[in-house]
Amino acid sequence: GKTNITDADNALNILRYFTGTPTVVIVKHNNPCGVAQQDTLADAYREAYLADRVAAFGGCIAANRSIDLATAKEIDQQYAEVVVAPDFEKGVMDIFAKKKNLRVIRIGNIDRLQDFVGKRFVDFKSLIDGGVVAQWSFVPEMAIKDFQFIPAQCEYKGKTYRIERAPTKRECDDMRFGWLVESGITTNAVMYVKN
Repeated sequence: GKTNITDADNALNILRYFTGTPTVVIVKHNNPCGVAQQDTLADAYREAYLADRVAAFGGCIAANRSIDLATAKEIDQQYAEVVVAPDFEKGVMDIFAKKKNLRVIRIGNIDRLQDFVGKRFVDFKSLIDGGVVAQWSFVPEMAIKDFQFIPAQCEYKGKTYRIERAPTKRECDDMRFGWLVESGITTNAVMYVKN
């Protein structure tokens, strides 16, 4: 259905920013409910799923690596409607074939997603009355590799307020990760990012 396709598309929209490390994006109703990077794809899936298990129910799981048996067994424990990956290792489809309503999409050139980082495209939305909204897609400045954070400060009633300490490198990495994920959110957002 349309929701499954748009969930897969938005998962890929987010996944394009994360290429170097095994990454999993889970999208439900066109918004990410879990995104994680880990040393293994199975660990990335587990962390993404645990971010919001309730919202992940019936969602779309997208991975930037081939689904291996360990990851397939993890996915098999939950209800998902779509799995998107560049490939599926031997035995994985046997596991997925047992799931009644699972759609599996192989995108062999998923590594080309990074070619679209920083590039705009025309985004179309059809309206019920036959109208069409056409707008440029959003490109987050955070996608720029050498993006520098500027410490927060403001002036209020003649006094300047500044942060008390600069963020650590780990905190900056988390903020960057969160902002890139946020670029795929289609509504107001509250996000928690750690490690």
